[in-house]
Amino acid sequence: MPHRTEVISGRENVMDEVIRFVAGARKKIDGCLYKTRPLLATGIEPLKRSLVDAKCKGIRIRYVTEITDENLTACKELMKVAAEEIRHLDGIKGTFYLSDTEYVAPAIFHEKGKPASQMIYSNVREIVEHQQYIFDTLWNKAIPAQLKIKEIEEGLVPDFIDTIKDPQKNQLLAHLSWLRRTEVMNGRENVTDGVIRFEAAQLKIKEIEEGFVPDFIELYRACL
Repeated sequence: MPHRTEVISGRENVMDEVIRFVAGARKKIDGCLYKTRPLLATGIEPLKRSLVDAKCKGIRIRYVTEITDENLTACKELMKVAAEEIRHLDGIKGTFYLSDTEYVAPAIFHEKGKPASQMIYSNVREIVEHQQYIFDTLWNKAIPAQLKIKEIEEGLVPDFIDTIKDPQKNQLLAHLSWLRRTEVMNGRENVTDGVIRFEAAQLKIKEIEEGFVPDFIELYRACL
């Protein structure tokens, strides 16, 4: 296929191109979604069917989006029918998708509940690689969707978590913070154990930061 970058116009043409893009993926699809977009991915039947077909073919599908009260049901449906993994990140703006060799993104801000009327398409390697770097950066800063969903459904108030340069440590702190809150809330008998486990994990993080522990697997397993 010759290299090209173009703007595709018309909602029908845009939707046809997105479905062709999904069908053409070889190994993976990564999507960064504005908070209103999960509803479209599950609400437009041809698009939903193409994502389900891709998953059945073994395509790895990942999404990062902002999970809210309003899109909670759509995100859970997307996790169930199509996505291998979804992560949450506050303040996601814009939408784009990446496959192994292609990039698509709305060219204009789309109306709520409707596909965009214009879309940028490119299969130029440098553009795809640049956008993949952006996706990976957002992905590494995000937390697993299950944690955010539980927070919303159980009305938990998120703790303040300092920004840490290493994204793996940032995710671990988010997980540990959630773990401490849920264990404490589940009953007084869990309070001491939960706090001890949390504080022990914090010590492990300090060891990691000072170079005493080479990887994060031991710490993560200690939190489960």
